[in-house]
Amino acid sequence: HVLDDRKLYQPGETVHFKGWIRFIQEGPRGGVEGLGSKDRTVRFKVKDSVGNDLTSGLCTLNDAGGFDGA
Repeated sequence: HVLDDRKLYQPGETVHFKGWIRFIQEGPRGGVEGLGSKDRTVRFKVKDSVGNDLTSGLCTLNDAGGFDGA
C-alpha cells in the first residue's frame, strides 16, 4: 500500500510518498506478515497519468517493512 500527502501535484513540485511491504498468504490458514528485521530495499518507478516514466530509484525498508521518499 502506498500513500502520498496530497493526491495532486503541479509540475515542478516535490512528491512525498510512504508505503509498506507485507507478505500475504491466501487460503483458509493464510495471513499477513511483515518482513522482520532484515535490511531490504525496494525499487520504485513513478509514471504519469498516461504511462510515461518520470523517475525511479531505491528505498531502504525499515524494521516494519515501511519506506518513504521524495
